[in-house]
Formats: sequence, structure tokens, C-alpha cells
Amino acid sequence: MSRFGFTRKTSGTCEYNQFVSSVDSSPQNCALCTGEHVIYKCPEFTPKTSRQRFEIVKSRRLCINCLGPAHNANACNSKSSCRVCKERHHTMLHFEKSSASPANPGAPSSTLPPASSTTVAGTSSSSSSSAVDSSLTTLTSAIENKIVLLATAVIEVKDARGHFQRVRAVLDNCSQGSFIAQKCLRRLGLRFTPSKIRVRGINPGAESTSPGFVECRNQPRNKPDQSKTINVHVLPQLAGDMPAGPVDISNWKHLCNLELADPDFNTPHRVEMLLGGDLYASLLKPGVLLGSGPGEPAAINTVFGWVINGPVDIRAPSVVHACLTTVDSDSLEFTLKRFWQLEEVPEKTFANPSDAQCEELFSAAVTRSENGRYTVALPFKTSAREFPNSREIAVRRFFLLENRLIRNPALQKDYVAFMQDYLELGHMSLAPPAMGTTARSYYIPHHCVQKPDSASTKLCVVFDASAKCANGQSLNDTLHTGPKLLQAIVRVLLNFRLHRVVFTADVRQMYRQISIAPNDREFQRIIWRSSPDDALQDYYLNTVTYGICSAPFLAIRTLLQLASDEQSRFPRAAAVVRSDIYMDDIVTGCDSVQDALELQEQLIKLLQCGQFELRKWASNALPIIEHLDSSFRQDVRDFDSGDSVASVMILGLQWLPSQDVFSFKHLIQQPWCLGLSWDDTPLQK
Repeated sequence: MSRFGFTRKTSGTCEYNQFVSSVDSSPQNCALCTGEHVIYKCPEFTPKTSRQRFEIVKSRRLCINCLGPAHNANACNSKSSCRVCKERHHTMLHFEKSSASPANPGAPSSTLPPASSTTVAGTSSSSSSSAVDSSLTTLTSAIENKIVLLATAVIEVKDARGHFQRVRAVLDNCSQGSFIAQKCLRRLGLRFTPSKIRVRGINPGAESTSPGFVECRNQPRNKPDQSKTINVHVLPQLAGDMPAGPVDISNWKHLCNLELADPDFNTPHRVEMLLGGDLYASLLKPGVLLGSGPGEPAAINTVFGWVINGPVDIRAPSVVHACLTTVDSDSLEFTLKRFWQLEEVPEKTFANPSDAQCEELFSAAVTRSENGRYTVALPFKTSAREFPNSREIAVRRFFLLENRLIRNPALQKDYVAFMQDYLELGHMSLAPPAMGTTARSYYIPHHCVQKPDSASTKLCVVFDASAKCANGQSLNDTLHTGPKLLQAIVRVLLNFRLHRVVFTADVRQMYRQISIAPNDREFQRIIWRSSPDDALQDYYLNTVTYGICSAPFLAIRTLLQLASDEQSRFPRAAAVVRSDIYMDDIVTGCDSVQDALELQEQLIKLLQCGQFELRKWASNALPIIEHLDSSFRQDVRDFDSGDSVASVMILGLQWLPSQDVFSFKHLIQQPWCLGLSWDDTPLQK
């Protein structure tokens, strides 16, 4: 799996059907040895005779039906009973009643060796069901109650930081797919790509769903030259501990001096991966060693080392594992359901009806030109739109602005340059006088905000679409704000920290690359002249305009539309646009420099398809930015002095690419805690 949006192929018409026998018990200390297991798994309890087990259970005041504490058989909630005599006691306590013994309906009544709990196709039938909290779909066999060793191997899997962690896997040549447990995935810090696959047991009614698949790199222990990338599907859990109980291997001479794939194959441990038939043949190496007698399993040579597989002459405790996975065609019901789902236009649900209407308006009006640029409409709440005296208010506000600019020639120069750039790029154009009453148009007042710390734009013109008209209504009052489409900023930052190689970029003038429908430009008029000697003129703002309440929605929704339209050509970049972008900042990364370069190329091409441009590139890996022209790179500077090359701003935090760490100033909080005012001198430490 990968956190970095790798492209993968999935089966389109098939579903995986997996049978993994396992019963997971709730965490519980053993009443006999105080170990971290239930008593029916205890290595001291299971080898004893049924009568000895019965005496242990009675002496420790355990329930003879479920072997649980704090209640007796009469109060036991378990619906299970002995599978031999059907009486209310555990099968492991079943023994032959002596002819001289008095009748006791609560005690065992006939002879039977300890049996295994069996779970078939997701339906658990266990004599200790009260201790069971979950089970997977299974196919089990308990012939002669012997432990069967399955082929386990300890392999190394690369985590999100690029380090290899050890994972215990079982090799299953009957499985047509490979799987990984979600808990293991979280431990590795990896993300899966959503792609639901049905995983079904032998009983057609018992099934689960794999939420997605991952691409991960694995290798034999301490053999980095043999690493390999594989695709595995994600499951909530796999089998439980394997083997079912501890196995004594001291007499197995044929295993001496072998490099074992799992040195602790004879000790119960959790299995976190299943390597199926899609990989099994490629894992085998020449060599099979058979035991010298019955009850000695075979050793099979693999790339991971020798795996041990086969039955042993040891009684099995109450859990038997068996693994089998097949591929089955979709059922007719499921196929028909998918048909209608594909034919039906997908609907997004919004908690707020206004958000739903806003989405409908966008979808109905959005268009795309031949060069790829998008045109959107303003999402008006109603068709009743009147803005009386809008032009007069805008003219009065402009005169106030002009007087301010005349008093500050440097500011006036920057303001005129900004508006001239707006005009030359076609982001605004000369408008004819408003037809009839100007109440059918809206004039947006504007002013400036200075940004001395900005590397590219020292001055920004802000458009005030909240300016009230004579009827008390503004343009923003008539527009939908739109649903929140941005990811939570904390989530974006945390995802950013999961990558080994990271980079950031900025979408240049994102709002201004999206056109507004010509009819709606009537509500984006402004008053402007570059000199007091010129006449006042009307202009249209032709693009999405900051200051309008729906602008953030229109901008982000357009990027998501671009990702959807170009998904087939740039799948990795489309995934980043959906999850690793906050406003106009892309904050993402990969596992390696090569992957990051490929993702960077996809992002550049994807954004270009919509007439967007990425700039202000920064990375903790030099190859990501060294091939870019200096005009496309982010200027990095020292946190305090602003002179030496050190840090950049990322979503309000200072990031030092060379060290790949975040930092922020903590100075203000300390004087506040001390009760100092703004004019007081901070204490020297």
C-alpha cells in the first residue's frame, strides 16, 4: 500500500471470497497461569485430562459451561452446550461418568477427547462462546484434533517513513488474493486506496467488505536486495494466533540448521498479512524436506526462508485455523444492483438544503472551453435581485479611495499597476453603461490591503460584495455560500507529516483562472480610473472574485471538477487535489524521490489542463525543485532575520525544508500569562 496515491488495477467483475478460520477472544487473564489468554487456550490447561480440567474449573469457581469467571452454569448467558451429550457444560470438560457416581446433570456424562471450537462460514459454534467477541468467515477441519502448522513467515514491510518493519504473514496458495489487517496498516502508517471488494465465506450469506487496497514494498528479513512491491487488499482483521497452541519441536531433526522464515513458527502469534496464490508461486524455491515419521511437518523452501507446514502429533486446543480464498463471479442480485447504481446519476447529500441547491446550480451551469478553462455561474438564492443605488455607493467609496491614493503616491502606483495587470490579463474588461435602471446591476466597491511579507504580491485589491444598497441588501446576501469542501487543516498537516519526501506548491491566481458566466458579470461591475484626470468608467470583473461569499466554494469545486474530468489521465494527481489541498496550497508527498517527481509531473499537467499554474515550489528533497526555473520556486528565509535561507510558511506554520520540521513562536503567551500589558518590557531570561 502507499500513502502517496499510487495507480493500481483492480478486478472489475469479481469478488474475493476468503475463508480464514479464527476466533478472537476478548483480552482476559488466564485463571490458571494468569497469562494473557483465556483458560481454554492455556498450555497448562489443554494437555490435561477432561476430569483434571473439571477439577481445575471447579476449584477456581469458573462456569463449567463457558469457563468464564463470576457466574455459574445456571446463570450463564452462553447458548452453547456440550457437543457430545448436549448437557450444559464445556466440551473440554466432557468425560465418562463412573457407574458409582451419583447422577449430576451439570457434570460431564460420557467420554470424548477435547474438541476444537469450529467456526464455519462466519457462524461461530464454540463451547466458550461467551468469551468470543468476533470471528471471521471460516472453513475448518478438526480431524483427530491435531494441531496443523500453517506456513508462516516473518517478512519486512516498508512503512510511511521509509523504514522496514517486521510483519508476520501466512502463505496461502488457495487464496486468489493477498490481504493485510487494518491494525497492521495503521502501525505501518500507510493509507489505502478506496476500492470496495466483497470478501465472502463458504456460506453465501456470510460476507465482509474490503474497504480498499494498498501497494506496499516487502522483503525477506535483512535482505534489502530482494525487495518487491505487491498489492494487497485491506481487511478489518485476519486470522488470530497461529498455531493454535505451543508446539515442542526439539525432536524434529530435519529442521536443524535451516534458515527458518519464521523462527517462532511453533509459538502462537498474531498473523497480520496473508500472501495468496497471486504471489505464492513466485515465493517458492527448490527444496522440500519431509519429517522422518508421522507428526513431523514438512519444511518448504521460499524466498523468506524455510516455512513449516503440516499436522503434528499434539492435541489441538479450542481453536483450529484453516485458510482458503477463492474468486467468485458476482451474484445476479449484486450485478443487478451495481447496474442500477452505475446507471443512476450519483447524488451527494448535504445536511443544509442551501448547500444542496448550491451544488445543483454549479453542476447545471459549469462549462469548459476548448482550451480547458472553466466557466461558472454565481449561485443566486432566488431570481429576485434588486440593488438600488448600488452605483452611487460604489462611486462615493471610489472617491474616498482615490483621495487616499493621491496622498500616498507609492501606494497609488502599486494600486494602478495591480488594476492594469487585471485589465491586461482579461480578468476585467470595459463595460457599457448599465441598461435602464442600475438596480439590475451590482457595483462592487473596492479597496486595498498591503502585504509587505508577500514574496509575489505586495498589494492586493479587495472587493467588497457585502456593501449594502438602499434596500439594505448586498450581493452576498443574495448568494449561496456553498458547502465546505476543504479538508480540515489539521488533517492536511498531519497527512503531510506521514511522507518521507514532501513538497508544497501554490496555485497561481486560482480564483482568477475561473471565468464567470457573461450574464452574471452584470453583478460584478466596478468603478475605476487610473488618474483623477480621466472620466469614471464601468468595468466587468470577468472571473471568480475574492470578496464574494461563494468564491471559495466555486474555486475549490472547480478544482474537484477538474480532478474528476481528468481522473483517467492523472489518477495520482487527482487524488492529491481531493485530499491534500487547502485553498490554493498543495501540501503532499511520497515515499521516494522518484515517486515524488512522477507525482509532481502529474500535478503540473493536471492543473495545466484547467489553465491553472503551479508555482512557489518547496521541498525537503533538492531534486524536486532543482529542475524548476527560479521564478517557480518558493523563496525560503530565516524565521527571525529574514536574511538567510531557511524556512517557508505552510498553512500558518513555519516549515524548515532542510530539517523537515515545523516551528512557531511562543513568545506572546508567556507575557500574557504574566499579566504584562503591551507597553511593558518582557522579562529577560
